[in-house]
Amino acid sequence: MSSEFQLPTCATRSMRTHAPQLDRSLRARDVIYVQFQYRGVAGRCGTVDEILLTYADGSPELVQMGGLQTELTATFLALIDERHPDWCAGNGSCGDIRWDLRGNTLTHSHYTLGVRNERLTHHGL
Repeated sequence: MSSEFQLPTCATRSMRTHAPQLDRSLRARDVIYVQFQYRGVAGRCGTVDEILLTYADGSPELVQMGGLQTELTATFLALIDERHPDWCAGNGSCGDIRWDLRGNTLTHSHYTLGVRNERLTHHGL
């Protein structure tokens, strides 16, 4: 094995490195926190219940339709699809993703619905 090869570490696998343009765009707007809530059932994927931004001064803002909403939705749904490919099949599931831009941390709580109600929590990418 080459000495140059290294597995990604938590420090290199973060939203800042995964979606650098989105990270820069949000930080340029003084956003410090993003909360993304989603659900899917019976094959209908991608229902976004809410995207909430928090600014450095503590003020919240619900994200309306538009470029930022589209970019956040595409980024987070791709992450959900990678972690839980069948997340909207059958009884479906729901969850939220919380991105702390100051701390460069991501917490993803995913809940399966139906007979087996389970909660899975992912930290980081």
